[in-house]
Amino acid sequence: MDGLYELYNTAVLDNLYSQYWITILFVRVVTYIQSHIRGFLYRRKYPYIIHKKDMRHVLIDICEIGYMPPTEMYPLLTRGGFHYRDAERHFNSLKII
Repeated sequence: MDGLYELYNTAVLDNLYSQYWITILFVRVVTYIQSHIRGFLYRRKYPYIIHKKDMRHVLIDICEIGYMPPTEMYPLLTRGGFHYRDAERHFNSLKII
């Protein structure tokens, strides 16, 4: 009976050991796949990052134009920029109160 018990314990330990290595291999494969997917996504996003960095000054100019008061020189700004109109509307609503 004692030999059967030892055989059972050895089988359980072998099973645990093999499951441990299967888990380790699975984690390594998942880590490998994730690193390659992250690299692929970064390589795909890289041109967008470069474009965003290059066009930052243009975006800042557009935001600053939004604060311009009305001017007849530019047809788009005959009523003023968006932020100017928004601030004027808010100021006038406070003036009523």
